[in-house]
Amino acid sequence: MNNHIGKTNPKKPMTPMTMVRWAVLLFPLALLPIAVLGAGRYPLVLREETISPIVGAPKLLVYISPIITLAYLGLIILVSRQQASDFIHKGSYQSRGLWLMLPLTLLFTTWGAGQTLNGMLDFSQPQYFQTVVIGSTHISSTPYIKVQDWNHRGKFVYVDRGQEFLEKHPIGSTLFVSTKRGIFGYEWYCQ
Repeated sequence: MNNHIGKTNPKKPMTPMTMVRWAVLLFPLALLPIAVLGAGRYPLVLREETISPIVGAPKLLVYISPIITLAYLGLIILVSRQQASDFIHKGSYQSRGLWLMLPLTLLFTTWGAGQTLNGMLDFSQPQYFQTVVIGSTHISSTPYIKVQDWNHRGKFVYVDRGQEFLEKHPIGSTLFVSTKRGIFGYEWYCQ
């Protein structure tokens, strides 16, 4: 006969170390909405040398993000070795899902936080430029205007301002932009 029927299994109270482990594990998930929403407030200037206009992140930030992600994953494994071991040997689907989503979340959090800090901590004066519209394109469903790069003649910059803006600025028209240099050197639109 089973003597455990009708008895409750009291939960052990969380130890400080368990709280630290959960805080380290969930920190990127908590930071992700802040990083993504903040990044939208500081749109980067998308030049030809960015890895992709869809990503919109400068190459250096794209290369640094996986390094930061791997370092953070190493910290998580160091702090919570037991949870990592449980994940490998007897983890539930929910815990496995959390661990598998973590690297992707870290990448987006790093990009968004880098872009947000680049604009938020930038106290430089705005710079104003005049450029010429040289074309337009759609990347996914987003319309972009291609304009002459104000810093590098012969190259171009993508400007994402929506369909209405695109219709008001035909090829050959003049466009005025204001940018700031960014605390990390990633130029961004400040208007």
